[in-house]
Amino acid sequence: MRLREDGPDTDRTITFINFSGGPVSVEVSFSESANVATEPPLPARLVIKPQGETPGVHIHAANPRQGFHYRFSATYMPGDVHAAVDESARYRLPFATHNQFTVAQGFGGKFSHHDAQNQYAVDIGMPEGTPVIAARDGVVMTVDNDFYGAGLDMARYGDRANNIRIVHADGSMAVYAHLQMETARVHVGAHVRAGETLALSGDTGYSSGPHLHFCIQQNRNMQLVSVPFKFAGADGDFVPVEGTVLSAP
Repeated sequence: MRLREDGPDTDRTITFINFSGGPVSVEVSFSESANVATEPPLPARLVIKPQGETPGVHIHAANPRQGFHYRFSATYMPGDVHAAVDESARYRLPFATHNQFTVAQGFGGKFSHHDAQNQYAVDIGMPEGTPVIAARDGVVMTVDNDFYGAGLDMARYGDRANNIRIVHADGSMAVYAHLQMETARVHVGAHVRAGETLALSGDTGYSSGPHLHFCIQQNRNMQLVSVPFKFAGADGDFVPVEGTVLSAP
């Protein structure tokens, strides 16, 4: 995301530029202002359309005969803050058929699934180079594909996991993380179908070994949080529990 201010000093427009393939929400507020009027009134939350520019806030003098000044801040968060997640949605296993892998860490896992973004994540142990499959139809929001290496030094590796984020029709977002470097087979803005190969699994970022980190997230009140989900299995829907052997039919 970037923003741009256009127009003369007395009549400004803030335009937001979203480079991702999905909506991004922005919260705009003044840190200081005098004799200022805006449309819409601030503070405001706006949803910026994907891969485009959105004129978001018009700023001008409340009294045109007097000077005005302002400072503003903008906070961004992936996803539509107004989206209502479809809790009935089910997800196919994110790997190819005729494979079996074990859940190494489930919801609320003590090793690393204890923050809001990862509380309802699942780690699936699998060898590096395993094809990672889209679990649900959607649009590719972001692709991080250039990181190398892994370890348990959070300061060094915490934000260096290759990952793909996909937004679904209900506004929820799937995250596929710790992917092998430079193996992404999709690009930002691409429409993908469940079962389509996204990348190869790897061991990048904050990680103790090769695995796929998978979770469903939503933008809830300008906070990125994970939400519970179920996989669709041959014997019915199920919650992935640590130690469970997952079999893709």
